[in-house]
Amino acid sequence: MLRATGENGAHRQGVSAGAQGFALVVALLLLSFILTLGLALSSLSQVELAAVSTPKRQLIARENARLGLMQALATLQRTAGPDRRLTARAEILGSTTAASNRYWTGVWDAAMPTQAPVWLVSGQAPNASTIAADTVVLVPAYADAGAPAVRVEKVHFQQDDGSSHAFAWWVGDEGVKASLSAGRKRAAGLSDLETLTLQNQTPAGVDLRELFGADVLVDDALKGDLTKLVTRGEIPLLSNASGAGVAPHRARAAFHDYTPCAYAVLENPTTGGLKINLSDDAYRDGFVNDALQQFLTPISAASGPAADLSAHKIKTGEPVHALYPVPTEVVLYMGLFHGWSDGIVRIRYHVEVEFWNPYPVPITFPADAGDEEGNKNRSIVVVFQNMPEIEVKAIGDSKVPDLEDDLDNFKGAAEDTNARYINGWLDISPPSKDGNIPVLLPGEVYRAMAPNPGSQPRGVARRFCFQTGVSLQGQSDGLRWSDSRGARPDYNTKIQVKADAPSKGVSISFVPFSGADTDYREVAPFFEIKDLDFGDFKYKQYFRSKSNPGKTTKGKEVSYELDEFEKTLGKGILPFSNPYDNMDYYNIGLYTIAYHYRLKADGDEMADLLAALDPRAPVLDCDGTYTDREGKKRKVKDLVDYEVFTRTDPDDHLNAFDDDELFHDPKARSHEDEDLRQVVMFDLPVAEPVSVGVLRFAQVPGLPALAIGTPRAAAYNGVFDYYYMSPLSSVMGSSRRLMNPWLEPVRTGEWSRRLTASGGLPQQDDAAQLCLAGAFNLNSTSTEAWRSVLGASRLVPAVAEEPDGGWGVAGGAPETPPAWFRLPFYGAWADTPLGTAEDAASLESAFSCGGRVLDPDVAEAQLDCVVQAVVDKVKAHGPFGTVAEFVNTGLLQEAIDEVGVIRGTDLPAINEGVPEGSNLYLTQGDVMEALAPMLTVRSDTFVVRAYGEAGSVLGGAVTRAWCEATVRRLPQQMDGTDPMEPTVPGGFGRAFEVVSFRWLDPSELEDEDVPLSM
Repeated sequence: MLRATGENGAHRQGVSAGAQGFALVVALLLLSFILTLGLALSSLSQVELAAVSTPKRQLIARENARLGLMQALATLQRTAGPDRRLTARAEILGSTTAASNRYWTGVWDAAMPTQAPVWLVSGQAPNASTIAADTVVLVPAYADAGAPAVRVEKVHFQQDDGSSHAFAWWVGDEGVKASLSAGRKRAAGLSDLETLTLQNQTPAGVDLRELFGADVLVDDALKGDLTKLVTRGEIPLLSNASGAGVAPHRARAAFHDYTPCAYAVLENPTTGGLKINLSDDAYRDGFVNDALQQFLTPISAASGPAADLSAHKIKTGEPVHALYPVPTEVVLYMGLFHGWSDGIVRIRYHVEVEFWNPYPVPITFPADAGDEEGNKNRSIVVVFQNMPEIEVKAIGDSKVPDLEDDLDNFKGAAEDTNARYINGWLDISPPSKDGNIPVLLPGEVYRAMAPNPGSQPRGVARRFCFQTGVSLQGQSDGLRWSDSRGARPDYNTKIQVKADAPSKGVSISFVPFSGADTDYREVAPFFEIKDLDFGDFKYKQYFRSKSNPGKTTKGKEVSYELDEFEKTLGKGILPFSNPYDNMDYYNIGLYTIAYHYRLKADGDEMADLLAALDPRAPVLDCDGTYTDREGKKRKVKDLVDYEVFTRTDPDDHLNAFDDDELFHDPKARSHEDEDLRQVVMFDLPVAEPVSVGVLRFAQVPGLPALAIGTPRAAAYNGVFDYYYMSPLSSVMGSSRRLMNPWLEPVRTGEWSRRLTASGGLPQQDDAAQLCLAGAFNLNSTSTEAWRSVLGASRLVPAVAEEPDGGWGVAGGAPETPPAWFRLPFYGAWADTPLGTAEDAASLESAFSCGGRVLDPDVAEAQLDCVVQAVVDKVKAHGPFGTVAEFVNTGLLQEAIDEVGVIRGTDLPAINEGVPEGSNLYLTQGDVMEALAPMLTVRSDTFVVRAYGEAGSVLGGAVTRAWCEATVRRLPQQMDGTDPMEPTVPGGFGRAFEVVSFRWLDPSELEDEDVPLSM
């Protein structure tokens, strides 16, 4: 028997062998139970631990996404916070960008534009031309739009516990997209004229057809919803009265092309700092002077301003504002002959001028009651100077002297200054019999002649070489050719008239009438044509002498037979003398000399003229030079016609005054409707301007007409970068509203307090409190965005059921073909606000419209060509540093001109059949006028998407999170510096603020063809 022994050696109680086996089994069972229990408890602990760690990892993933967001914001602040930064998508670099990276946002330093940009994406060294291996999708692909997914590189890191984590981020440029909600608000209480001029200067929002479809109705309800649009998620909810909404696939595809609203700082991209508000009429600088501010001040379209006929000090580059008529054609008719009754050789003349009022408003002149001779409304005096010496010689007849005189300073009538030089007092009549104020109507070409040929057909007489007190051939009262008073040529003697012109050409000056005794040679002209080199001339006539059978000794008229003198007229011989007092062969129809000047204005001549000169320029120097459209140096005289006519044949009328050109009035001294020729070329604000583009109508010495907005203006296109306009509605006090629909206060309360402090008046430094709402970055490479911006229509059919009935104010009908107003203020009240290419059959009709609308049948296709050309050219150039740089390339004009020639060759050219230079000829300047209030070269609103992932120490699947924030840059500087000043180099620049934040559902990132992470 076995015994058990204790530790102390004491024997235990003995047990049987069976009992011992049972105990072993029980022990093993207990051990198994304990082991099972331990395993169960362990598994339960792991489940509970897993249940606890899942939300923790989700939280960590979100924190990692926030980390990515913070890094994105820090990079954005550091790179895009300072002034003089440019932003654009990577696709602006063309084929060097990998297709999947086309939507990356780059930031360029404008001071070093050739350096590589900073790419606003995560990664160790992001390169837009390569694709990283470990990436994550932050914007899904949209196959319908041909848009690849936006992928960026993940940044990995580990925690102390050994768990693996990552984040990624991408900053999207909102400014390169079309803003849906911007530009649609209008200040309350505007007059109809203010509403129309505002509409004509800039569109009421972008075109919505790409988003809604071709039949979109922009009714009041949709307008209201658009102005309330805040987030991208609200876009699919938009609809209009017809029930048309935004299809879900369009809303998804619109991610890269549309934004609720892109806000921007009113930054001056040329120098940094903020732009100046030109609506502050007290502001002055090196360019903005009194004259420019006077130009920007609205005038009455009904009564019109008074003509300013005073001389102005002209300095190249400094605007002037003087409203006066432009002489477009001048003829000096002269007749040189021998007077029979007193034996004096005389010169008689008429002056004929066509004046042009190039403005859309009437300009008035002082009323003139007239004098005892019946002269009335003598408003303007034309003066001819630097005229030739004239010699009159009887060939082969030695008994008569040769006569010489100077047409600049006649030797006769020394006591009368007006009789010593050639000048004419031109009258401008009132527009109706009931009127009493002389006026030139809007755009009117008005024809005047001095003296009036109806009452004085023989013209103004000047004694030729008559010197009182100088004796010749026994006569004490001067030189004469006469039967009874000294020598005269024999019958049929040839009389030679010869002129020797001075080395410098003739000058034609225009001065205001100020009385009969004024020596107008001493009055500074308001307009002068210089250096007209008419040259020398010479011609011959026959002297005729017969007794005078037309009077008896008692002075009574008797009949007489047709004699040799009258026969010579019938044979086409214009005699040098007239023996009949009752018959004067010099009148306006029988002149013998004519000086003719004409401003060329037909066909291509108008385009050449406008590309070289401003016809309003107060001095036209025909000896000067200009650069033509091909870059060649040419003489100004090439832009005008001038010549001298001589005649001896009465049947050769030599009608020097043209009657088949743009600047022509078929009936002199007439304002009759059927004869009125209307040519409106230069607009004047009749309401507050909101577009800097209206500066193209200001007169800037040294600039061609309408140059601003085109490459011809060169450095002066800087106005688009330096200035903006922010007039306020007429309601006074802090309740005044911004009339520029593309501007909003940054903080409404601060803006109200500012208005109260300023008395409700615009201030030059308002940009510190304002933001550009609906800014469009011209470095955009989105064809859809460009199309929505360029295709924005400001008109709708006047009668919805009759699409051909014309156009009216935008709203309440299908959006119509794009329209651009050459003359936005004139277009607000003109009989023909807009015209098509078909309306440009003649220059006259082409200048009677306020602007141009594309022909509906081809407008969409033409616009598509223009848009694609613009995007291609932006990509070819790379990011533009200033708006002026963009304008000076002529990119928009090239895009317009390529339609039907290089692009869309099955389409008519946009300007086909349209006279170049006319109001219907679409130019880059017309487009820039509409775009100016919204254009920038950088973006200040961005959408930031960030990604975070959290792994486990135990491995397995990772937890992911995505977030999105919208941020915008503010005028305020981070260091508290005056907002109007440029940001400090090396600093953080202007502050950004987060305006929205949300977590993204993974379904928003899904794309069935591409995994979210790879």
